[in-house]
Amino acid sequence: MKQKIQEKVEKKGTLYIVPTPIGNLKDITLRAIEVLKNVDFIFAEDTRETIKLLRQFGIKTEVATYLGGYHKKIEEILRLIFSGKDIAIVSDRGTPCVNDPGYELVAKAYENKVKVVPLPGPNAAITALEASGFPTDEFFYLGFFPKKGKQRKSIIEFIARERRTVVFYESPKRLLSTLKDLQIEIGDDRFCFIARELTKAHEELIRGRLSEVIEKLQSRSRVLGEFVVVLGPSEKIENLESEAVKLARLLTNEGLQPKKAAKIASNIFNVKQRVIYEYLLRD
Repeated sequence: MKQKIQEKVEKKGTLYIVPTPIGNLKDITLRAIEVLKNVDFIFAEDTRETIKLLRQFGIKTEVATYLGGYHKKIEEILRLIFSGKDIAIVSDRGTPCVNDPGYELVAKAYENKVKVVPLPGPNAAITALEASGFPTDEFFYLGFFPKKGKQRKSIIEFIARERRTVVFYESPKRLLSTLKDLQIEIGDDRFCFIARELTKAHEELIRGRLSEVIEKLQSRSRVLGEFVVVLGPSEKIENLESEAVKLARLLTNEGLQPKKAAKIASNIFNVKQRVIYEYLLRD
């Protein structure tokens, strides 16, 4: 019995997570091409998009979609892996499992002791972030900005208080209205960065105060393309943090323990106690 189980395990295939270019096809890695050529099957969001890419690089591996009855497709993919087949999953563009349902397949793979191999590669949000000139040691990724309702209102209120850089996707139809809604809540002066059509022929990067970016977009007859929006940290919040830390340092100099000093400063300036405490630990 043990021997049969071992034989089954030895036949198990591997699940590869393979990023594809977000625009410029030259951004695909040599390793990604090699994996896509050598796996037994490729599962994609939209097979039409993936087939264009495969043809470009002479890849003849069979392609199927993992959308449409997604949970049944997960079972199908796992059956193939357990029969010894190597599988690659890809998105239409960019890194799989980020803003698409691929993460559920990966979770099931781990549950079933399947080997998962992630490849590094293109991602629009990270590409925009690195080009923004805003702090990247901490950032908050929202995915697609909520369209309407309480969730949208809550996110806007959250961004107004958020001390980290914020990154999100927005459609061209809603871009201006979203920026204007943010402007009402957070003011004109928050720095904003817009990345349009990244890595493509009409790539455009716009950086400035929120009011300046809105004015530039409003001057156009139409807003077209795929957009990533990056908002810089709130300068008001950074100023509050600075004042809170100053007070906490004074209190520690008077003999208070750092945690107690951080708590008092947190209550006065409405800044997170953890943030103040971390500053004190650096002293």
